Amino acid sequence: MHADLQGALRAINTSWKTFEHNGKSLSKHQVKMVLIAGIDKGYKTTANFKENEVDELLKQLETK
Repeated sequence: MHADLQGALRAINTSWKTFEHNGKSLSKHQVKMVLIAGIDKGYKTTANFKENEVDELLKQLETK
């Protein structure tokens, strides 16, 4: 199942709890930043992310 990025961002206060990556839960901030990055790239759903793309986004967040 893939999430609609715009819808998930609109409902971020509850939707963030359902997101995980590689079996690990993500923080609200991480989810929000990944959703925004996808929307900025023109993606519609989480299915549009390429393999390892979320890994790279999360690494960028760690270094900030």
